[in-house]
Amino acid sequence: MWSTIHYDYMAAYLDFFNDAPTVARTVAAHYTSYPVAGWSKKFAALAAQLAELDGDNSAPQQLVTEGGDLASRDARMHAAASLEPVLSISTSGTNVVLEYVVWASNTGVHVRVAIHVTHSK
Repeated sequence: MWSTIHYDYMAAYLDFFNDAPTVARTVAAHYTSYPVAGWSKKFAALAAQLAELDGDNSAPQQLVTEGGDLASRDARMHAAASLEPVLSISTSGTNVVLEYVVWASNTGVHVRVAIHVTHSK
């Protein structure tokens, strides 16, 4: 049987597919101090994703328990994914911009290369 928290979490999750996830922000803020540990971790992860979406990704964060071990399979996967290199390609007029980001030992390396493409006739 589903309760309100289930619907709120699903609404927040689905809101990430919108351009501006306002529902996710509201829900994450509402459940920041939820007394059930499993749910509070899920909403903390939502808040972390929102912070990353806002550009606050200065270093990969690992979700850890009080004992120092990774909290769950989801947390281990999040920690591993945050260390994966990211390649982004975009265009603007005749410019092609390649951006490559890789994390190593919590030190980020960000390389941005702008290539100007010209055509001769």
